[in-house]
Amino acid sequence: MLKRLSKKLLYVKKMRDRAKILFLSILALLLVLSLVKGYSHELSCQVTTSCSATTVFKLSSLTNTHGEIPSSDNYAYSACCQTSKYSLGTICGTEGTILLKLSDTTNAHVERNDSTNYNINACLSFPQGNISCGYTTQDCNAAGYHTCVATISADTNAHVSDCLTNPFPTKVCCKSICKGSIGGTVRNQDNQ
Repeated sequence: MLKRLSKKLLYVKKMRDRAKILFLSILALLLVLSLVKGYSHELSCQVTTSCSATTVFKLSSLTNTHGEIPSSDNYAYSACCQTSKYSLGTICGTEGTILLKLSDTTNAHVERNDSTNYNINACLSFPQGNISCGYTTQDCNAAGYHTCVATISADTNAHVSDCLTNPFPTKVCCKSICKGSIGGTVRNQDNQ
């Protein structure tokens, strides 16, 4: 009887140790996942006269204005975007996302990227991941995006404004999505 009780106690101790290891493993996994979420390198944008990051397009003023391509030098204001770690670009195509379409290279009206009247694209690219953009009348964060790039007066033939001074109702919102994954195996002390 003593031997059987001893075996049961040993079994209970072993199960308790395994439960501790499982608990600590789950806790470690949750910690890693929370760090990965914080590792998103959120996109942030603002309209400014001094852009040390990536100029997506330029504006002639802060409100109710025309736009131009980033390589033109006619306008002082830039729709400027960055992440906390990685460089961005203005490449269109598979690495980039069209934020707006412009009617000309300067002094341009703008339209949404799903409209078909204009063929000059204002793009944002993120080689370490993807950029996702959309249009909403909600707050960009509430709509699931990281930042507001600009606001537009209509779907097409539109003027553009910044997101703060005197914004139009429709916001151009974007977020960055990093590429990559984390893998691994959680094992107990017996390597099982």
